[in-house]
Amino acid sequence: EETLERRRRVLGPDHPEVGSTITNLGVAYAGIGDTEKTRQDFEESLEFSRRVEGEDSPGTIIGLLNLSALLTNEGFQEAAWPYNDHAWELGQRIMGPGNRITLAAGLVRLDLLLRPIDTVRPEADLQQAETLLRQMQTDAKASLGEHHSTLAWIAAGRAFVLLHRGQAEQALVGMDEATAIMSQQHGPN
Repeated sequence: EETLERRRRVLGPDHPEVGSTITNLGVAYAGIGDTEKTRQDFEESLEFSRRVEGEDSPGTIIGLLNLSALLTNEGFQEAAWPYNDHAWELGQRIMGPGNRITLAAGLVRLDLLLRPIDTVRPEADLQQAETLLRQMQTDAKASLGEHHSTLAWIAAGRAFVLLHRGQAEQALVGMDEATAIMSQQHGPN
């Protein structure tokens, strides 16, 4: 927090480094489990991005995505949806469908659709998740290539949907695909 105050004083309150420092503080607080301070910093970072960069900016998308992911992980899915909807829409429109920020918004969106994982999901959620995964797979392959690690997360998501549908054998094939992609990226472990 001292670094943040120093940057505000030296660089000015609207300097981009101030916004990055606010976000980084939120990430640091998340790392030690202080979700209240994390949320405060993520909200301040989003407000900063909107004020300094504008609504249609990568910083605003990241701010929305950070809040959506935090709320999702804390079990507040209903509160997370508006942030994710807006991040997804802005990402698609401004950054493009295959952009890493847009794909990250898609992965958080998938998480929202499939939580809580210990309950039976309505078919509508599974269908929406499957549609999202197909779209993300097409976008990721087009922009990141056939073997990018993002495709492993997408394959694992498809396997999760299949498992929820009771299609365990097909789910195993999907997990094997995810493992193969990760092995290409990081080596077998």
